[in-house]
This record gives sequence, C-alpha cells and structure tokens, in this order.
Amino acid sequence: SSDLMAEIEPSLANEFIAYRKAKKSPISATAWKALLKEAEKAGWTPEDAVTETMMRGWQGFKADWVAQNPKQVTRKRTIFNPKERAA
Repeated sequence: SSDLMAEIEPSLANEFIAYRKAKKSPISATAWKALLKEAEKAGWTPEDAVTETMMRGWQGFKADWVAQNPKQVTRKRTIFNPKERAA
C-alpha cells in the first residue's frame, strides 16, 4: 500500500495504484489531493470515490460528474448510462 493514500484501506489503495498504472497515469500526491477534495465536495467518502472511479473506467473523479448521485448514506452501486452525462 501507499502512505500517500492513508485515507483508504490498503487493499483498495493497492488496487487503485495498479488501476492508475494500467491507465498509464500513476497516481501522484497532487492527483490524490484533488480526488479527495472532489470527493469531499460531492459528499462522498474517499473509498466510494475511488471505487466509482474504477467501476466507471475514469482516470479521476469530479464532484460534478456525480452531482445527481449522492453517496452520503448509501454505498449502492449504480450502472453507468453513457447518456447520463453530456460530453
């Protein structure tokens, strides 16, 4: 695991590190801080933000992308509909 991602469980951190490396975009301290800030802005836990990022195939996480899907209480996963978000 990485001390960089102390806010999440080590197994999830390791999975996210591998995920980002596979996308040819290793996670940096700057990128991690930005993800944490966006997760907080969205009202999501860091774990939920990382999980959603991987589930949707995203490189990062933005509060605006999930504005209609708050995760403050529930951890229910949703099925991605490409029509949900305009490019």
